[in-house]
Amino acid sequence: MRLSNIARCALRVGAALQLGASVASAGEADRFGRSVEDLAIEDFLLHAEIVEIVDVGEGITRPKRLTLKRGDEQHRAILKTVDVQIDDTVLTDRVEHDFSDKYTYEAAAYRLDRLLGLGLVPATIIRTVEGEAGSVQLWIEDVRTFEEAVNDETAEVENYDLLVERLGLMYVLDALIFNVDRNFGNILVNLDRDVFHPIDHSRAFRLSHKPPPSTRGSTDRLAVPDPVRERLEALDFATLDRLLGELMNQKQVRAILKRRDRLIKMLDKQNA
Repeated sequence: MRLSNIARCALRVGAALQLGASVASAGEADRFGRSVEDLAIEDFLLHAEIVEIVDVGEGITRPKRLTLKRGDEQHRAILKTVDVQIDDTVLTDRVEHDFSDKYTYEAAAYRLDRLLGLGLVPATIIRTVEGEAGSVQLWIEDVRTFEEAVNDETAEVENYDLLVERLGLMYVLDALIFNVDRNFGNILVNLDRDVFHPIDHSRAFRLSHKPPPSTRGSTDRLAVPDPVRERLEALDFATLDRLLGELMNQKQVRAILKRRDRLIKMLDKQNA
């Protein structure tokens, strides 16, 4: 099946969307759903020596690409230090109130992704680099943007169901964190290896109690697998504040729960 046709269908997430995601076990309480592999990557990103820093030259957040090495192990990562808060009305690609664009939200999206058992957002930690704090996220190798894949007339999708499943789980996350910046340019894919990673969450976590307009049409008929539904329902302020309290304020944490409640109501209404 051509990817361009799948892209149009998947973004609507029609009535036929069924998600059969395998959800990671919760593990120990202090892991908040992160696997042993996640913790190992986090430790590497936090402590490995930075041997190279390169300006990526793309995006308004002015990210940098790091090369990190520890012993024989070497990986690349993306560093973001953007930290903007405007308590007024601003015009970006839309009119926004209380605009924020913060590197801490990258780590928050990753942590919440793992708490829900989605496993989509690349591992992300907070680290000081050259005297400036920022988010350091694992660089995903051998991928291209979903936009590039859609525009490739020769691209074929081997596993349609898996792609649509992951798009659906991404919309669940976007609705929960109020991500207003989702587009085909910030989804990384490798169709040959079934790789799918949504990135760029620094503009998420607004105070709205409703999911963002960009996801409402996509979640109206969304079929969420039971393990994800159970984790959504189990979210509480104490857990989220422990997980995210160092990355955002308590009003934002409470807003996540309000959006969760709206999302659950939408799911109940569609299944009634």
